Amino acid sequence: MVPICMGALLNTVGEVNFHMLGFVATLLSTILRAAKSILQGVLLKDERMDSIRLLYHMSIPSFFLLLFLTLVFESSAVYDEDLHNNPRLWLLILVSCACAVGYNTMTFVVTYYTSAVTLQVLGNVNMLVNVVVSVLIFQNTVTGTSVAGILVTLLGVLMYQRANQIKKFFQMLNRCTGGHEKE
Repeated sequence: MVPICMGALLNTVGEVNFHMLGFVATLLSTILRAAKSILQGVLLKDERMDSIRLLYHMSIPSFFLLLFLTLVFESSAVYDEDLHNNPRLWLLILVSCACAVGYNTMTFVVTYYTSAVTLQVLGNVNMLVNVVVSVLIFQNTVTGTSVAGILVTLLGVLMYQRANQIKKFFQMLNRCTGGHEKE
């Protein structure tokens, strides 16, 4: 996990448009996402709750929270008649809802079959893909430090994926050098 965190730190340091508020928001969202993943893992494995039931229980509070935030920040859209009579908009909203249900269900399945830590590692890979797509589509500026951060994060993900092989290598190296392994 250390290389993944160091890569994220290098990305932050190398960010051209760095702002402390954005950094704090990103840090807070990462911590909350990790807490959510751990809670989901406990509910799915220890409490033996299936993915659809967990989605049902999570969707009701999420709906009311998002409804409240919509009324607070986008209240003018509620009264816009053009939005209410636009069938294409409602079709896109339904497609977006279906995508959200599928995404959350797959997230629960990944958490159930792997772990919350694996889900966080995949989240870091997702962030790297977003950076690459952003550079390709929008030609955003990327510094050398950010590129180094991406490479270090990818190295950390590779090390996480191969953790058992790395552990065996160091155990073999320890035996070859005459070191004594602690139990």
